[in-house]
Amino acid sequence: MNERYLLNGENLSFKTFFTMVARAMQLRPPKIKVSRLVTELGWRANLVLCFIAGKAPAITKDSARSAQASSKYSAEKFRQQFNYTFIPIKDAIENSAAWFKAIEK
Repeated sequence: MNERYLLNGENLSFKTFFTMVARAMQLRPPKIKVSRLVTELGWRANLVLCFIAGKAPAITKDSARSAQASSKYSAEKFRQQFNYTFIPIKDAIENSAAWFKAIEK
């Protein structure tokens, strides 16, 4: 059958997603919008510093550019073929936040 699927329950911006995560973790949501220029400089600076430190970069060219892009995906093909319902992202984030808070203690 060789089918491929993108599995996503909802389309959210990075800002919306990280705001939801911050609120679930009882932290302040992000406020500062980072420009494309800062993002491009940031991944390069991170690459140099990580090279010097001998560590893997936390920010890559692809992740920096992805953070600036707006993409929409649909899992409708998967939903229809397998009659599947995704957990709402709000519930998944809240469940994950509760788990992280529990293991911090």
